[in-house]
Amino acid sequence: MATDTTENRDGANVVSLVTNIISDAQDLTRQQIELFKVEIQEGAKKAQTIAMLTGAAAAVAVIAGVVLAFAAAGWLASAFQNLPAWGAQAIVGVVLAVVAGILFGVCKQYLDSFNLVPEKSVEAMKENLEWKTKPN
Repeated sequence: MATDTTENRDGANVVSLVTNIISDAQDLTRQQIELFKVEIQEGAKKAQTIAMLTGAAAAVAVIAGVVLAFAAAGWLASAFQNLPAWGAQAIVGVVLAVVAGILFGVCKQYLDSFNLVPEKSVEAMKENLEWKTKPN
């Protein structure tokens, strides 16, 4: 009879231990999902701020570019007496198009390197799911 009580107590301890492990694993998964959400939100806010600042800078740059292009074309036309105004404007336009192409290339490199998904959280989540589905 004493053995039955000991076995029941040991069985209850094992069940309690397994229940606690499962509960802890669920809590860890919930916490990682919450961390994942927070990291995604922070990344989205940062991307939104970058986009707004880039848009404002682009608008000002367009206005400045137009004014400077007319000034440069005017200077070229006055510096070279035989150069018509449209020729000076064409030269300035080509130079600005080349500069714009270079800037777009740089922007593309930055965008290609930007990742909204937090890699560390995703990797940790994969490890936990692997551990849950294939316990050793």
